[in-house]
Amino acid sequence: MLDENNELVRTFRRIRQDLQLSSTPNLRLRIFGIKSRNRQYDLPTSSDIAALIPGDFVADREDRDIIVDHRGEGLKRITSLNPKFEALHFPLLFPYGEDGFHPQISYNASFCPASMRRKFVTQKEYYAFRLQYRLNEGHTVVQSGKALQHYCVDAFSTIELNRLAFLRIHQKI
Repeated sequence: MLDENNELVRTFRRIRQDLQLSSTPNLRLRIFGIKSRNRQYDLPTSSDIAALIPGDFVADREDRDIIVDHRGEGLKRITSLNPKFEALHFPLLFPYGEDGFHPQISYNASFCPASMRRKFVTQKEYYAFRLQYRLNEGHTVVQSGKALQHYCVDAFSTIELNRLAFLRIHQKI
């Protein structure tokens, strides 16, 4: 199922095949962080080799992320604010490679008074929306058993880490 529906799985399998066929591979995979215009997705077209590494290289860093090895450029981080982070972290919950939270999700404020309107959805609102059971929609996350617990804990820790990072960056000394 993942091979048929998830663009990330297909891309990683294609890179693995290219690595096996080439004696001196110079492959690159680029995962685009934000959707393109008209709410359409840009497929990864160039080739970087990516590695999913558990843990962190810096002990005092609070953020959990995915490390991508750019040949010649060293290690680069894909943070939890990248739209593809959830699809890479929970491939069975997001078998179609759907985008997760990113800071540019538009907020529909048609029912709010003008004084309370804002442009973007918060992380807490995004996860609250994802965890709601709705008729006529897929329920992969809600019906995933223990994976739902993992997802909820991960969502909570991500929200709190980003709140703390915001306070640390914007505090007045």
